[in-house]
Parts: sequence; C-alpha cells; structure tokens
Amino acid sequence: MTGYTEFKSIELKALFRKVDVVEQNITADILHKNNWIATLTFNLRENTVHTAGSFDDVQHLRKHGIDELFIISRVKERALTIIYNKVTQLEVFHI
Repeated sequence: MTGYTEFKSIELKALFRKVDVVEQNITADILHKNNWIATLTFNLRENTVHTAGSFDDVQHLRKHGIDELFIISRVKERALTIIYNKVTQLEVFHI
C-alpha cells in the first residue's frame, strides 16, 4: 500500500519580544493566523508562567493534541534555549 502525507501549517507561532537573560524572564506573544491570542511571560528562575489572553481561538486544534498546556510547554522549551544560549536576536518560533 502506498500513499502520502500532506503537512499543513497550523499557523500558530510565538513571537518573542522581551528577554532578560540575567533575571531569566522572557515574554512571547502567541499568534494564530497572525492574530494575537495570548501573551506568555516566563520567569525561568522561579519556574512560573503568567498567561494573558485566551486560547479559545485554537480549541479546534485539540483533536490534534494541541492544547494550552502543549503550547505553553513548547514555548517554554524555546525560552529555555534562548536564555541558556543568551540569544539576543529574537525570532518567530512556529509551534
């Protein structure tokens, strides 16, 4: 049996906009189809996250295993990498 898999973007991304390497704080806006849905602010030293906004606009992604906790964990992984490597050139991260 042969077939193929088609990969399509879910158009969900994190735009990192504030990084404090010393205090280990990082803020990212979460965008879906280029519309803001939430802001995540991580304090990696204290292992906390503050969420502003709502993930209601991406509820349809739950059927693919993508929920609020998944999004936060993916963005936190990238935030840890940014802090660990002391990255100053911020970029968009596709979730």
